[in-house]
Amino acid sequence: MNELRSDDEQVEALKSWWKENGKSIVVGLLIGLLGVWGWRFWSAKNETAAEQASIAYQRMVDSMTEKKPKAAKELGQELIKNYDRSTYGVLAALLLAKIEAEDGNLEKASEHLRWASTQAKVEALATTAQLRLARVFLSQGKATEAWSVLSQLKGVDDLAVYQETKGDTLVALDKKEEARTTYQQALTLMSPLVEKTPLEMKIENLGLDTETAAP
Repeated sequence: MNELRSDDEQVEALKSWWKENGKSIVVGLLIGLLGVWGWRFWSAKNETAAEQASIAYQRMVDSMTEKKPKAAKELGQELIKNYDRSTYGVLAALLLAKIEAEDGNLEKASEHLRWASTQAKVEALATTAQLRLARVFLSQGKATEAWSVLSQLKGVDDLAVYQETKGDTLVALDKKEEARTTYQQALTLMSPLVEKTPLEMKIENLGLDTETAAP
């Protein structure tokens, strides 16, 4: 009898516990299942978007290779509109800036580069956009703005190009001796495979005396 009573008490205790906690357990399981389903849906959606952006970007590159700038610009603008938070949107902006700069539309080029530098989640892309922006500023005769951009750059991959751009900016600011030193630094950083004559000519064109201008 005592054993039966003990079993009955355990059943009643289990019923009482389930009554108090059963609902929260079911809700918790449902939330967990929805979370898993939601994550899979979100991941699949992101993968699809990335694939579509990749295809659109390749089409843009192909259009540029085929010398179809109008088609490339249209594709680039669509990429920025539809995938503004993706790396492909930033890459598209860099290509659009190149197209506009080659067409002489420097203001539009600088707009694309500013956007790319602020939207890029990859530091190397942001740096590339800023370095190109500095060069566009130089082409516009805005040496002060170019220097402001260059002075804020960090983690530049191509240090030779960075130093050469700094040198060009210093020349525009009429700081020839500093420019010569910077150009020489660029020379030492250049790959042996890179043609150095253009940079050596920049140093020669400064017209500085070798002894007084040496770093």
